[in-house]
Amino acid sequence: MILVQTMSGFLILALVAIGFAVLSWWRFAAAVGVALTLVPLWHVRFEIGPVPISVPEMLSLVLFARVLPWLAQRSTWILARQKLRALAWPVALLMVGLAAGILRSGAYRTGLGILKSWFLIPLLLQFLSCILVIL
Repeated sequence: MILVQTMSGFLILALVAIGFAVLSWWRFAAAVGVALTLVPLWHVRFEIGPVPISVPEMLSLVLFARVLPWLAQRSTWILARQKLRALAWPVALLMVGLAAGILRSGAYRTGLGILKSWFLIPLLLQFLSCILVIL
């Protein structure tokens, strides 16, 4: 794992995030492709406050922030909800099971980190890929 702790490292990551945000604004499909291509960079990690985050997670959150205004349009949200309705119960049951496991284990910080990195961010990327296919 590579932990970015220097000021120049943070500057490079900030420039990557800004460049990726511009790419996602102009060419959303290309930005999704770039985000999926850069998944092997999960070793490059940095911290935002107390929360460690990796490069693919940062790119996924930038993509989601780009999609939020678009999802706010009522017609788009209705179409997406109709297409993704079949996934609602399996995802909800998975989240309930994960929450129960985290509460039962007692290792809350580790459990929440696993929840974020192994489940929430990949589900978010899958949701964004489905949205891309829908429209």
